[in-house]
Amino acid sequence: MNITRKPAASMKGEELLTQYAYVNGVLERFMKSNSDDTFYNGLLQYWDSLKREILKRMSR
Repeated sequence: MNITRKPAASMKGEELLTQYAYVNGVLERFMKSNSDDTFYNGLLQYWDSLKREILKRMSR
């Protein structure tokens, strides 16, 4: 699986939300399959950075 981990702060609104939704879907599948923990943990950190950026923009 290849996910381009572009910094959340550099994304435009729609791109940020689309990336968040995609990564969220991938994480849900990984939680069910108990696959590669290293990939999962890295993806979880990236998902969290996307979430924080969305919340930061919403609070402006």
